[in-house]
Amino acid sequence: MVTPFLHGKTRLYSMTLAALITVFFLSGCAVRTHHSGMKEGRFFPPEKVRHAKCGQSERNDQTALETDQVPDKPDGPLREARIIIDKTERKLFLYSGDELIKTYPVRLGLDPVGDKEKAGDRRTPEGSFYICTKNPKSRFFLSLGLSYPNKEDAERGLSNGLITREQYRAIVQAIEAGRKPPWNTPLGGAICIHGGGIAWDWTHGCIALQNKDVQELYRILPVGTPVTVCRKPTLSASLSRISQ
Repeated sequence: MVTPFLHGKTRLYSMTLAALITVFFLSGCAVRTHHSGMKEGRFFPPEKVRHAKCGQSERNDQTALETDQVPDKPDGPLREARIIIDKTERKLFLYSGDELIKTYPVRLGLDPVGDKEKAGDRRTPEGSFYICTKNPKSRFFLSLGLSYPNKEDAERGLSNGLITREQYRAIVQAIEAGRKPPWNTPLGGAICIHGGGIAWDWTHGCIALQNKDVQELYRILPVGTPVTVCRKPTLSASLSRISQ
């Protein structure tokens, strides 16, 4: 006959063993989950994207909700479209002429402070650009390519000895013709507005949005749309130029 004391002790041992097995199982799952989304030399965006092999689940980041957005959404190509991106506030302002249409939250490069100077510095460039390409098969859902490097970037790169005079001329000629400038010089390139999420500054210099937001911009912004990227001290000057 089993005494109540021994019976209770047996139940205690059984509960302890079950708890240890549960902790071990969950720890193993956590390790497998962590490594399933990472590969050597790579990182993944915070939001699952359709065209990238990403093991992470899609985020529903409530911090992305904007309270200052204009409720009416444009349904077709936007008239006199232009964009201003404020690196300080991490916001993209969409304009139609002088009218502010909508504000979108964005994230920047892994080194978000300062202007981009060369390939690999992971900075988001500052200055005046235009949309020069649209890629419906981007690794990061959809992308709008920016005309970086521009003339100012080329001049600085030439004076600093980063590019040759031939590379400088190729950049300037492309900008003057409204084409995509060379993206394979030491100044870097392939700077885009794309999807992938906005949990943190995670890109190599691009401007990241939520997938639903870049889908909206992709639909209404044509190639040639002016894009200004600036920090807070120069934002007011950029806004005043729009009203002129």
